[in-house]
Amino acid sequence: MTVTNDAGCSAVSAPLAVSVFACSTTEVSPALAVFPARLAKDAASPTGYYLYFQKVLRPLGYNLYEGTVGAWYSHGSSPERFCGLAATDLGTGEMRVPILPSSGNHYYLVTTFQKAEEGPSGYDSRSQEIPPSQSTCAP
Repeated sequence: MTVTNDAGCSAVSAPLAVSVFACSTTEVSPALAVFPARLAKDAASPTGYYLYFQKVLRPLGYNLYEGTVGAWYSHGSSPERFCGLAATDLGTGEMRVPILPSSGNHYYLVTTFQKAEEGPSGYDSRSQEIPPSQSTCAP
């Protein structure tokens, strides 16, 4: 790469090797999900947008976490969290919740909870389901 300063002096940088690794997971949904997690603009939403996700059988409720991509948080310390999220069951196996999305690169994570424990929050790099953990939202 050649760089030139305001005085017109130029220099060439040394070569730099860059490695790019593909992510093994394509969506934040259970493996084989019929309804992938997605965000859609909709004039019927009170916020203008709906977040859709796969329904999980017999949960007490859902928690939603939001954070900046590339910054890692425990669930409870994510910048935005909505505990006991009021989601609408669409009757098709899909759930819907109105949200106001943040600008920039953000992630959204939906977990279920039963009693004081959350359900699995995804799959690891070996496609193994992450086991339930103590909820950071529920008491």
